[in-house]
Amino acid sequence: MALTAIGAPWLAPYDPVKQRVAERLARPSVGHPFGTDDFGRDVLSRLIVGARPTLLTAALSVLIACLIGSSVGTIAGYFGGRIESVSMMFIDIMLSFPLVLLALLIVAVLGAGLVNLILAVGISQIPLFARLARSLALTLRSREYVVAGLSLGAGQLRVLRRHVVPNMLGPIGVQATTTMALAIVTTSSLSFLGFGIQPPAPDWGVMVFEARRFLFDRPDILLYPAIAIVVTVISLNVLTDSLLRLLDPTARGMLA
Repeated sequence: MALTAIGAPWLAPYDPVKQRVAERLARPSVGHPFGTDDFGRDVLSRLIVGARPTLLTAALSVLIACLIGSSVGTIAGYFGGRIESVSMMFIDIMLSFPLVLLALLIVAVLGAGLVNLILAVGISQIPLFARLARSLALTLRSREYVVAGLSLGAGQLRVLRRHVVPNMLGPIGVQATTTMALAIVTTSSLSFLGFGIQPPAPDWGVMVFEARRFLFDRPDILLYPAIAIVVTVISLNVLTDSLLRLLDPTARGMLA
């Protein structure tokens, strides 16, 4: 999927936004393996090019959530006190909203568009990383090597940078792959509702929205982007299990 998104301009056989009214709702054929939509646009081309905004939005939103959420959670868990109480209070407020609803509220305030969609999904996922980073920092700050470093005169920031953060990267990386799968579903849902990528730009969520009218006449038009979303999410879940086996030997037996 990632390679398809990168090579989309060269892999797509047709212009994904060019309309061919004379070929509208054409059945799958040699010229159009997945047929055409109600505007005569090649479905395969739109599916290939639509992978780019979907995966790009998910990756950038997870990057934003990871950087901000992990930083907030690490500082709160390591230093504790009032910093932890205040930051976790805001995180708990964000967690009280369902993820899709929180993203929907944010994008409704910011407005539709690719950049606002990335920000909305990224902000809504910050609590996932903040809670994980806080729990990791709470555990690591009491480890012997951290206490020894502080006893030998190392500063708090040095211990945090050299000993605490490196030991948090593995679990946070696993969380990132899991969250990216969730981000793809959220991104597609917002695009389906009209708050994400705007037509006629190709996007999997937009394609599902446009194909809903032909559910009984041409259900295959709706199935293609839906299957792409499902396959991508399953692939990321498999990747998550593989990373967990690699980074946590104790989990290999449970995941076998």
